[in-house]
Amino acid sequence: MNFKATRHAVIIIIVLLLSTAQAAEHFLPRSFAWKKVCNGVERFDFSSQSVPVTYHVVKIDLTAGFQLKSFPDSKDFSTLNASSYTPVKTKEFAKKNKCIVAFNGSPFIKKDKKHVYLAGIHKKDGIVFSKPNNKYAALAFTKDLKAVVLPVQTEENCLPYEHVFGGFYPVLIEGEEQTFKAETFDSRCGAGVSKDGKTLYILVAEGEQSNISTGLSYQQCARIFKAMGCYSALEFDGGGSTQLCLNGKSVLTYVQIRPQANSIGFSY
Repeated sequence: MNFKATRHAVIIIIVLLLSTAQAAEHFLPRSFAWKKVCNGVERFDFSSQSVPVTYHVVKIDLTAGFQLKSFPDSKDFSTLNASSYTPVKTKEFAKKNKCIVAFNGSPFIKKDKKHVYLAGIHKKDGIVFSKPNNKYAALAFTKDLKAVVLPVQTEENCLPYEHVFGGFYPVLIEGEEQTFKAETFDSRCGAGVSKDGKTLYILVAEGEQSNISTGLSYQQCARIFKAMGCYSALEFDGGGSTQLCLNGKSVLTYVQIRPQANSIGFSY
């Protein structure tokens, strides 16, 4: 092969590699342009049509004087059976508790057509409603609302914290992106935490209308959390359970019809 032909082939390969790299990064913005929702809460919305994806992020300053709300709540524990109860939509939970921010939480298992139970830890106000599941991670809060991601749910890990909500898997641990055998795309809900535990990031990706948004993979969620400056992050229940509400209104571009087994929110 002559020199000119070789050079031409190399240029083509470089261009293709660069194009592939750019396509692979279609889900990352050049910068995060945060918009203020209220004191202590900011939002960022991202959409790309190159490979359709839409997601929303909320940044919460946990030192801003918020009250942590949840369903089930400690006041509900005496009337709800942890092995079988009726789920409630996050939107309804948000309106009832006047939450500025509310999102769906733990994965669950269907007991029957009307009842569910949680697949992991749910601890509120120091009281355990559902036991830990050592297959999964959890989002935990101290009494003064400093947050931490627990890579594994165990009784020992959860004991020091006032509130603990189980999720699926950690995607970012101490700044290190976690790897997964398969890369699947779906609607996602996840939470990231700053190193000092004072800032919480909630990321939801839309994936129920694939022509508009194909959703995100766990790996992509990890990249987004890291790009925002998170120290650790985990995934909550995704798919049709994905929901994020601001001031009682869903940020999703489609109507979410599935009730959630548990929800987490913040109000003043």
